[in-house]
Amino acid sequence: MDGAGSLTGKYWVLSRAHYVVRIVDFKDVPAAKRAAALVLAQTAWTPFTDTVHYVIPQQDGALLCAYNRAAVQAAQSEIDVDLASVQVIPETALWATNIDAGNPAPWAPAASTAQLQTVAIVDALDGVVAAVVASGRVVAEQWWPTRPGEQMWLNFQRSAGIAADARTNNMPPAKTPDWRHAPVGYNGGDAQTTTSQREWWMVAITAWLLIIPTIWFANDWRQLHALKNDASSRLVATESELDATLGARGQALSGLDRANKLAALFGQPDGLTTFALVNDVLAQTVKSGVVQLTEWDLRGSQLKFVMIAPAGGAPPATAVVKAFEKVGSIRDVEVNTDGARTSVGLRIVTPTLQPPAAVSASGNPTVLQAVGAASGSAK
Repeated sequence: MDGAGSLTGKYWVLSRAHYVVRIVDFKDVPAAKRAAALVLAQTAWTPFTDTVHYVIPQQDGALLCAYNRAAVQAAQSEIDVDLASVQVIPETALWATNIDAGNPAPWAPAASTAQLQTVAIVDALDGVVAAVVASGRVVAEQWWPTRPGEQMWLNFQRSAGIAADARTNNMPPAKTPDWRHAPVGYNGGDAQTTTSQREWWMVAITAWLLIIPTIWFANDWRQLHALKNDASSRLVATESELDATLGARGQALSGLDRANKLAALFGQPDGLTTFALVNDVLAQTVKSGVVQLTEWDLRGSQLKFVMIAPAGGAPPATAVVKAFEKVGSIRDVEVNTDGARTSVGLRIVTPTLQPPAAVSASGNPTVLQAVGAASGSAK
């Protein structure tokens, strides 16, 4: 590799896309307790099913890298490599960006800017990484597969705590890092400092005390999960029954609609009976022999006709409407009078009309003759 020269040893280098980074801050933890705190931090943070940690120390904390052991081993199995002699390391552990002799940690700023907040942009093997360095340590780190847009870059700066007057709209140009001869850091399972037996016992006891409520919680969660599964099963069964009911209802409504249409087809008003009914109504409303009917038009249940009477002989429109609306089988009566010409429109609602007995037994023969005469010119 360029920069720091060739690596000593055999390494399987993970590109930044294949591991995640978490910043661990120990500035408020006593120095004697930091090793135990680091173990607890690794135990609490397992982003993969089979998580492996790699620790990169820094001032008052560490960069904790995590990768998926199963995914790495699957990639290693595709090539002929002696896994026992190869160490898996993240590429961050090999960067030698701004390294000075007094601070070998990655991202270390130059001595003149060690107390300032700076942003380092590095071209990774498969993307770009930004890190915010303050007081000689990384306080925020983010990887993108490609250079982020303006909004994404501003969001990162806000979340990293960069002052508003120090933010930039666009990410600065990235620098290609130098590479170390040997990586910084160690595998999470390797001890780097001596820890007293008492501290290890304290960690074990604390972990055991945390397991007890976890078991209770797990049992409650299992019962809740079983109840949710049972409720989901009942919901599926109810939905199936509802679908069957709705299907049967749809078929019933379809059959009812066909039946109604068939009944309407055979229930059209009879023309002669309708004529007799209208004649009976007019016989009770209009003076005998003064009205003639023309333009008789019966279409289905709709009837339109015209009454012609000499000046002053036409009945009032309201009287005609009231007379027809008294008949239970007649609806929607409309009457328009224009001098001697009166237009009447109405709707027959009964499928079969029977002429009233008064027409054949004791009806007004004069009006019937007038209507009969008018029927000869009806359309």
